[in-house]
Amino acid sequence: MKKYSNKILALALVVLLGIFALSKIFRSPRLESNVRKDLVKIDTALVTEVRIQPAKAAGEVVKLVREGYRWKLQEGPKEAKVEGGAVESMLGVLKDLQAQRMVALKKEKWDDFEVGENSTRVSVFADGEKEADFRVGKTGFSQAQGMAGAFTYIRLANEDEVYSTEGFIGSHFNRTFDEWRDKTFLRVAKDSVQRIEFTYPDSSFVLQKRDSLWYIGDRPASRPKVEGYLEKIRFKNLATFEDGFVPKGQPLLRINIVGRSGTLATAGAWPKGDGGWVLSSSFQDGVYFSGKAPGAVQDLFIGPGGLRE
Repeated sequence: MKKYSNKILALALVVLLGIFALSKIFRSPRLESNVRKDLVKIDTALVTEVRIQPAKAAGEVVKLVREGYRWKLQEGPKEAKVEGGAVESMLGVLKDLQAQRMVALKKEKWDDFEVGENSTRVSVFADGEKEADFRVGKTGFSQAQGMAGAFTYIRLANEDEVYSTEGFIGSHFNRTFDEWRDKTFLRVAKDSVQRIEFTYPDSSFVLQKRDSLWYIGDRPASRPKVEGYLEKIRFKNLATFEDGFVPKGQPLLRINIVGRSGTLATAGAWPKGDGGWVLSSSFQDGVYFSGKAPGAVQDLFIGPGGLRE
């Protein structure tokens, strides 16, 4: 009986080994062993232009163009400054873009992984020569052994195969023109501020620091309120732009922030016909922002009552 059981076990083992061997034979060798490691091979120091067609903005082509040591942003006739660190972060992703595994071989699978014609397309150039061209698809998260963590699907533009690559990299590329732009409105070192001049059509006043105390005229200001205001102007970004705006005259609302050696920053606001405001500052001369964002106008152009005890 024992000898008979051993024969059964041996036969079962042979069957299992046969199944495993057949699976290795019939499984696509391209999926199994020919997965490329580097999806993009490029020296990012040589990159002079990156063109992106973001999935979230059909028909838009965003260009990041290097001029010397600086990058500028283009979209059709529009040009703008690029948000600090955005290009460097994106180039870092390009440098390390490697395949984890191949997930599909055929075009019919593109939509499953969102790497078809409506996906984000990225083209990378070095001195006019195209060095890379790929599609960025959907992202996901896996807890499977050997592939734990976040991943994104990638397809090289002229190939059918789809790969997974490590990380949520879609946000580095699927960005509109305005999302790439420098959103800096104000940067002010609080300890450097000695005086702020508020100029309004119906009233004007000056917030002045004397020794360690703040005053509006001859009346003491509230230290907590002044500190709160300085905190709001210390680091101010605005994300919605008014590119078609042409100012007529000086802004209706103005602030002039002054330090010991002179003006640190200025900001102004013009009224719009729809009841809104358009803002600009000395940090990006000629760039106009919408005042629709919460606190965009109210946080900056306050009255004396917002600073007094």
